[in-house]
Amino acid sequence: MSYRMLRVVLAGVLVLGCGAEGGDEDRPPEIDSAIAAFQEEQAEQAALAPAPLVLQEDTLRNALNYRCSDGTAVHAVYWVGPGARVVLGTLDTTMSLPQVEAASGAKYETAQPPLTWWSKGDSAQFGWQGRDLSCGRDDSIQF
Repeated sequence: MSYRMLRVVLAGVLVLGCGAEGGDEDRPPEIDSAIAAFQEEQAEQAALAPAPLVLQEDTLRNALNYRCSDGTAVHAVYWVGPGARVVLGTLDTTMSLPQVEAASGAKYETAQPPLTWWSKGDSAQFGWQGRDLSCGRDDSIQF
């Protein structure tokens, strides 16, 4: 059932419901079947949707754009809290790296696949796809 058809059917439910003295028993069976079909479609879509990222008590700290030495544009979203991490996005992929101890700046890394993002001030080092890239803030990038 299309979204437009469902809106028409549900509008009819509202009109019928506003003028009816009785309850659901006065509703035409077509309305019940339309509602059931809509609920089934919503349940199927919910089952196929990816699980949402659980943020728990984490807080968005900052979102910045960087340009790396090989020309790669990176969007970095920094989260602080018990699950501190950076979520990096390129034109091809998105990756989430947990924060690890660093002597200076903020360091994030994963073992598999091996990724490292080490930022300090307006610069960062990006270990990705076997390369070590130098990256600098670039506010002109639009994602």
